[in-house]
Amino acid sequence: MADEVTSTAPRSTPNTEDLTMPPSEEPATEPPADEEATDPGAEDAGPPAASVPVPRPVTPVTPVAPSKPVVPAAPVAPASPPSSSGSPAPEESTPQAQAPQAASRSSVRAARVPLAAPASPVVPQTDDQSDQGPSDALPVGDLPGWHQILAEDFDTSFAQGGFSSSVYADRFNTYDGMKDTSGHGTYDSDVLSAKDGVLDWYLHSTAQGPRVAALVPEVEQGNWGQLYGRYSMRFRSDPVPGYKAVSILWPDSDVWREGEVDFPELSDLGTDPYMYANRYAAGRGDLNGDTAGVRTKVSASDGNWHVATIDWQPGSLTYYLDGERLGTTTDRVPATEFHWVLQLETAVNSPSPDPSAAGHFQVDWVAMYSRAE
Repeated sequence: MADEVTSTAPRSTPNTEDLTMPPSEEPATEPPADEEATDPGAEDAGPPAASVPVPRPVTPVTPVAPSKPVVPAAPVAPASPPSSSGSPAPEESTPQAQAPQAASRSSVRAARVPLAAPASPVVPQTDDQSDQGPSDALPVGDLPGWHQILAEDFDTSFAQGGFSSSVYADRFNTYDGMKDTSGHGTYDSDVLSAKDGVLDWYLHSTAQGPRVAALVPEVEQGNWGQLYGRYSMRFRSDPVPGYKAVSILWPDSDVWREGEVDFPELSDLGTDPYMYANRYAAGRGDLNGDTAGVRTKVSASDGNWHVATIDWQPGSLTYYLDGERLGTTTDRVPATEFHWVLQLETAVNSPSPDPSAAGHFQVDWVAMYSRAE
C-alpha cells in the first residue's frame, strides 16, 4: 500500500512476484542461532481494510543467504486428514485493511489462562522452548520468560456455518463480508468448522466467488493485541491453487508504518507452498520496502503437521519451525502493540482461483504468551 492507512484491521500484502521461494532440492533453511536474518520481501496481505482497499506492492529485497537446511517434521498421525474434495476456490484480493467483527469480550474464557504477573521477572530465552517441535500436544502453562494467555485446542465441535454461535465466537474476532487483500476473495466465517480437535478452513468458491476467512485471537487485557509476545500454532494444509495463508502480527493502530511480522507465510498453497518469515521495518520510509526475514524449503501442503512460532521481544524477532530455530531479526523491530491474525485468503498478484479449486487448511492448536515482567 502506497499510503498509510488508518483503519480497524490488519492488512499485509507483498508482491508474490518479488518473492521467489527456494527450490525444493533441500529441506528448509535454518540460519545459525545468532545469525541476523535478512530476507524476503514477503508477500503477505494482512487483513483487508474495512472500507478502503489499500493495495501495497512490495519491492524486491536482497534474499538471505541460506544457512543450514531445516528438516521437515516427521508426520504426526492426523486427527482428520485434510481432504481436497470439491468446492470452488476463493478469490484473491489486493491488500487492504479490514475491521474484524468484534466478538463480545467476557472476563472469563474457558480456553484462556488468566494474566497474572509472575512472582519475579524472568528474561525470555532465545533458545528453543517447550512449545516447539512436531508434537501433537497443546502446550499448556508458562514458559521461561513467558506467561501463557491463550491455549486453544479446538476440542468443541461446530459445523460449517456455525462459527458465530460457537464457543469460539467469544474468543476470536473474525473478518466477515470484506474483500481480502487481492480483492478476489470475500472473508466469510461460514467456511470455518471444528471437528475432532481441529479447526478447519474450507477454501472454495460459491456463485459469489472465492470464500476465505481470518481469525484474531483476543487478549485478556481487552485490547486487540499486546506489546511483545510469543505466538505458536500447529497446522497443515491441502494443496489449494490460488489460495494463500499467513500468520500476521499487525499494529493495533492499523498504521502500517509501525511495521508488520509474518510467519508462517505461503504465497500459494498449490503452486508455491514453501514457508517463509518476513518483517516490515518499524518507522520505515518506504512502506513497501525495508523487509527482513528467512525463507525455507518446507512445504505447508505436504500433508504433515507443522509447528511455527514467532518470538517477539524488545529489539528481536526469532522464528522457529518444527523445533528448529530459523533465524533472528534485530533491525528496526516493531515496538508498539500488535495483534495476531490467522489469515487465509486468495493469492496476491495472481488471477482469481479457478472455481473448481477447493481444499482445507487446518489448525490443531494455537498458543499465545505475554512477557513475564
